[in-house]
Amino acid sequence: MDFKRSHPIISLCLIFGGGSVIVYLFSSVLVFLIGILLPLFLVLLHASLRTRNLKNKITNTMETVGITKTPMGLLLDSFGSDPETHFY
Repeated sequence: MDFKRSHPIISLCLIFGGGSVIVYLFSSVLVFLIGILLPLFLVLLHASLRTRNLKNKITNTMETVGITKTPMGLLLDSFGSDPETHFY
């Protein structure tokens, strides 16, 4: 940590040099695929593991019945759109 503060240019060159060695050792196609596929995989993993909580389901049901209106519900009503809620 102290080296990075005292020699920022040298540490930056070491980081870029290390990155270029990694790209050279692996093929550039593999590095490109990891750079594209890894974030895409993480997004899909997060989306599949995310679960809606009970409070969100109750709020959506109350808004559908018309008991309470959130700002998003008012905006959808002004456009004439009806939110569809599906409980699986």
